[in-house]
Amino acid sequence: MIFRLNVIEGGLATSCPKKKFPSQHPRVSIIIPVSIPDNIEMCLRSVVKTKYPNLEVILVVNAAPDVIAQIVSNVEYAVESFSASMKNRTKIVVYQEALGYAAACNRGFKDSKGEYVIFLNDDVVVEPSWVDRLVRVGEKNFNIACVQPKILSLYNTDSFDYAGAAGGFIDVYGVPFCAGRVFDVIEKDQGQYDNIEEIFWASGVALFCRSSIIAEVGLFDEEFFSYMEEIDFAFRVLHRGYRIVFAPSVKVHHLGAATSRKMNLDSDFLSYRNNLLMLLKNYELKDLARVIMPRFFLDMFNFLERLRNGNVKKAINVPRAYFSLIAEKLRYAFMERVRVRRLKNLDSDHIKKRILPKSVAILYKLRGFLYFHQLRNLLPSGMEEQ
Repeated sequence: MIFRLNVIEGGLATSCPKKKFPSQHPRVSIIIPVSIPDNIEMCLRSVVKTKYPNLEVILVVNAAPDVIAQIVSNVEYAVESFSASMKNRTKIVVYQEALGYAAACNRGFKDSKGEYVIFLNDDVVVEPSWVDRLVRVGEKNFNIACVQPKILSLYNTDSFDYAGAAGGFIDVYGVPFCAGRVFDVIEKDQGQYDNIEEIFWASGVALFCRSSIIAEVGLFDEEFFSYMEEIDFAFRVLHRGYRIVFAPSVKVHHLGAATSRKMNLDSDFLSYRNNLLMLLKNYELKDLARVIMPRFFLDMFNFLERLRNGNVKKAINVPRAYFSLIAEKLRYAFMERVRVRRLKNLDSDHIKKRILPKSVAILYKLRGFLYFHQLRNLLPSGMEEQ
């Protein structure tokens, strides 16, 4: 039996501690937000092959009323291939509005019962052993809050995917990059990132988390809607002294930007605006004062470069992000700073040790640092092997 719950309106998901399962196979909840009908069957055909005995799947269908019926039909058709046992552990929750990735994950977490949760994009293909391997890494140490698998492209299966690759980092100005992907330069997977290592942030493409730690620090900020919410989440995790690690033995393949294109999301604008919001929320005031003007000049340089290349729409997104932040999110950001500060049990130096102290944009543009191995030694402590 498939449990389906239709929801017209829902409040902000509240986190609560999860029951412990005294088993060598702790309960794992896979939470999949679904906003378009195109890719979910492909995703679920791989998920159903997962070899893990204590699993539940929560599909958070969220879209405008005119497309919701088609999405639900595709989801239910795909779930029909599940075993009877798996069907009983599958829940379809329907919201007749586009919630955004952050809110959809929050709603799914509210309905989950797992000691661990995996937030999975609906355009990802997984391997049968993926959950078991993620659990093994998570169980190594209770201090591990999140684990990211190796994220490869579904188009070019021997290349890393843009969204996460082999684990995420940021520079001192908040600009993200990945092991295996610096800006638009994407590396092939040649075994160069095959150790379990600490990272700064784990991609929301396939994000494995300990539920009790989510209950402690909170999950995704719904003001972000989509993009950068996992990096904002990572700040809170790290400030509490927990660790985020990359697990190379687990591979998933990502179609990449399929949902955002279909939904006509302005991903460039959201990424820019949310990145600025993330800085305002999480940086200490003394650190913010030190980086905000250089960051502004770096952004203005990017604005001019985009204009010079004839990409007017993307160029406008830069000042548009600043105006949106100031006009719509500034008061919210400073209110959130108070909440984030209360969560901290470590000083900002703990975070600084994990941040590239130079501008990745300048290193990339002016010094030809195109690959992560060139940046790795500049990180204060590098990526620590576990």
